Order: sequence, then structure tokens, then C-alpha cells
Amino acid sequence: MCFVGGIWYIVTVGVIAFCFGGPSPVNAAFCTDFFGPKNAGTNYGVLMLALGLSSVFFNFMSKKVLGGAITPTFIMAAVTAVISIICMLIIRKYLPSAEKKD
Repeated sequence: MCFVGGIWYIVTVGVIAFCFGGPSPVNAAFCTDFFGPKNAGTNYGVLMLALGLSSVFFNFMSKKVLGGAITPTFIMAAVTAVISIICMLIIRKYLPSAEKKD
């Protein structure tokens, strides 16, 4: 979003808005697959608590550390998204369901 303008900005916002609801159901399934169904509710609660804390933390980072500027905030979000993708690729090999498919 930092480097597009005009109609491509609207298209980018549309793609992001379309993908926004995806992580919530995936997080529940991931949590249950990775930690098991025994304590799925508690584990998912901790996962959602971490999501809430990160929302507050990254808003603080954007405002205080980055000065509230839009471009560095989007770059910070992109970097953390790439880190998340790398973590998911690493964790994937430890999931029981991934072992059955390979």
C-alpha cells in the first residue's frame, strides 16, 4: 500500500479487506491441531490474548517510535507479516497433520 496510488490503492485495500477475516478460523484450527483438543479453549484464549496485546503494542510502536507516519507503519506491518510466514513454514513440519500428508 505504500507504493501504489490511484485505482491500485483501492484494489489493494479491497484485497486486504477480503483477507481480513481469514486468520480467526484458521487460528482456532491451528491451535487445536498443534496443542490437541484437550485444552483447546484455554490455548485459544491465550492466543487471542496475544492478538489483543499485539494490537496495543504495535499501535504504540507506530505512534511513539515511528512518529505515527503511515509509510514506516506499513513497512513494519509487512516485515512482521513476513516473519509470521517464516514461522508458519518452520512450525508446519511439527504439526501432526503435516506428517500424515507428506
